[in-house]
Amino acid sequence: RGYISVAEDGVVSVNGQSTTQKAKTTADGDTLLPIRAVAEAAGYDVSWDKEFGVTVKDDSGIVFQIRPDTKAVHGSAVPQGDGFHLSGPCLIANGVTYLEAGDLAHLLGMFYGG
Repeated sequence: RGYISVAEDGVVSVNGQSTTQKAKTTADGDTLLPIRAVAEAAGYDVSWDKEFGVTVKDDSGIVFQIRPDTKAVHGSAVPQGDGFHLSGPCLIANGVTYLEAGDLAHLLGMFYGG
């Protein structure tokens, strides 16, 4: 699906095209990416559900679902067993849902270049 990059001013690009939303940086220096803006720019469908939180789909079905304020992620992008752990929880700020950059890139099958 390509690559994600973040400029110093927080502008997020997917495959060289800027998204409409900027990244956030936590107090610990982690970069959080807006899930919808990144996933839609990469060609995924994104929806919000009160019960399931963010749902990201492609032509084959659900890629992943994650609820805000949790690290519980489900879907075909999540390997079975103990092979994958999120770096941090999914967060909402000003109506935008964010996930740590490396985690989101992994779930979307993309490269994250910082």
